[in-house]
Amino acid sequence: MLADNSRNLAEQFRKIAEVLCREGEPFRNLAAFITLLAEHFRELAGRKNHLADSFRRFAGQVRKVPQGLTEIRYSFIQLNIIFPMKRISILMIAVLMSVAMFAQQAQPVQQTPAEKEAAYTKTLTDRAQKIVDKLGLKDGAQGVRVRDILVEQYRNLSKIHDGRDAQVKALKADKSLAKEVVDAKVNFLVADADAQLYTLHGEFLGKLYSELTPEQIVMVKDAMTYNKVNVTMTAYKEMMLKLTDGQKRFLMASLCAARERAMDAESAAKKDYWFGKYKGRINNYLAKQGYDMKTEEAGWMKRIEEAKKQKAATEKK
Repeated sequence: MLADNSRNLAEQFRKIAEVLCREGEPFRNLAAFITLLAEHFRELAGRKNHLADSFRRFAGQVRKVPQGLTEIRYSFIQLNIIFPMKRISILMIAVLMSVAMFAQQAQPVQQTPAEKEAAYTKTLTDRAQKIVDKLGLKDGAQGVRVRDILVEQYRNLSKIHDGRDAQVKALKADKSLAKEVVDAKVNFLVADADAQLYTLHGEFLGKLYSELTPEQIVMVKDAMTYNKVNVTMTAYKEMMLKLTDGQKRFLMASLCAARERAMDAESAAKKDYWFGKYKGRINNYLAKQGYDMKTEEAGWMKRIEEAKKQKAATEKK
């Protein structure tokens, strides 16, 4: 039974990888990861290794995927935006990805506080440098300054979020406090953290304006939020072909507002939360404008399938 299931999974993952390869960026890293999954389950089907040994080998291969797991997570997020009808499949893949990450971390290496801090700084610096690289700055010194501004911002955001979360956790663990008291104190901590984030957000933008043009700052904002404004706006325009200029302006303004909040969020899930919240407002607005969102989405999916069939037919000629 294990061999049959593994063989079937291997074939399914192989097909998914082929589709993603044809889609190009940003799905190449994800395709590489799924290809490893296919190989992993093909190996299980052959019963070449014990299950634990197979996962350990798979985890080692994952380390070699170009640009690492962070970029693959970005691909998951963008794939979820572009193909919302496939969320169940994406969730299944994400669960398997989590298993692989767990296997990769099964034998943790003990680090000193200094080593942990150095590794954390490197992670932030690498993340910031990827954003700077997209700006195409000619002045190397300017690039370093912008990178350091981003590193400082990421570090300050973590301090606010981690400090709030630690205090909330301690409050909820205190059994001597009534629920009403805990809820009130938690609400205060959340509001206080939000106020700090608001101040930090303004300071961060001020520093960026001292180094970059408005257009470059927008690029930074998009990079910090996985380009969700452009991806989502494109999806809306492709889904709803009769949007007026005024409606498009409302959509863009709403998505830009979501981006401002998402920039300060502590995780990809929280960033997704803010865009989801504003997309809800957009959908309510469009419904009041007379659009049936389910009908529009169904028509969009149909056009996508027809385009794929037409492309396939053209490639055969």
